[in-house]
Amino acid sequence: MAGARGMQSVMIPGTALISSRLGFGTASLHHVSTSTRQMRLLASAAESGLTHFDTAPMYGEGLAERALGRFLRGRKRELVTLATKVGFPSRGLAEMFPAWMYFEKATKAISKKAGLLRGEQRPRSLLEQDVEASFSKSLRRLQTDFVDILLIHEPSPAEIPEIARLADWLRRQKESGRARYIGLAGNAAACVAIHGHIPGLFDILQVEDSIDACEADAASAAGLPLHLTYGYLRASSQGGAGSLPSPTGPAVLTAALARNPRGVVLVSTRKLARIAGFSQWVSQWVAP
Repeated sequence: MAGARGMQSVMIPGTALISSRLGFGTASLHHVSTSTRQMRLLASAAESGLTHFDTAPMYGEGLAERALGRFLRGRKRELVTLATKVGFPSRGLAEMFPAWMYFEKATKAISKKAGLLRGEQRPRSLLEQDVEASFSKSLRRLQTDFVDILLIHEPSPAEIPEIARLADWLRRQKESGRARYIGLAGNAAACVAIHGHIPGLFDILQVEDSIDACEADAASAAGLPLHLTYGYLRASSQGGAGSLPSPTGPAVLTAALARNPRGVVLVSTRKLARIAGFSQWVSQWVAP
């Protein structure tokens, strides 16, 4: 299938969700300096044919969700698919005062570079009352009454008992229509292990992958389809043995599409020109 400007589309395996082959990740949206530029970036993604948008409360402490909500306001909701997450809620002070968030991030970056800050753990909770509060806030920020995919953010096999206790709440989100599908987002091996321990609960796996390490093979080896994959451009830009050249060029994206030929590949950028390039490369790609 082909969408706007030649962008290919796909039905995400095992679901009724039709998405562009590329989805737009908003993890770095808060690094775009102004609201106007954020709207321009999201508009460029949409105009280039990207119809799936991935976000989370921790991305800019709610900023990414709020920006998406403003962008989607007045647009036909059925023309996009939207995913958000629970597990890492936004932090109240940083959300209320964005300037503090940026100051805090800059301070931590300097401290890490100087070797003064290591192994910091972000507050996390999978308690029902906490994920309910987090998801309700996400819906308000996104200015919608439902998301297409609700994901548990970076789950660990050690959390299987907690996730099992959350199963009834997750099912209620589908029954109520607040989430069309439920899934896991993070390390492929961890997501596969949790999926196997709690059968019948999760519809979708959104797993990190790279051209070199091929982490998503853990899902394929378990007989699970690749629904959504991410991390290719970041992994390549970090270098290392065997990394492909031109980490934002067509070589990496072509390889990513070949690794996930039937699902959605998530990309993220702060540069408008790269979005147009993404769309052009996908329109020329032919599935094997």
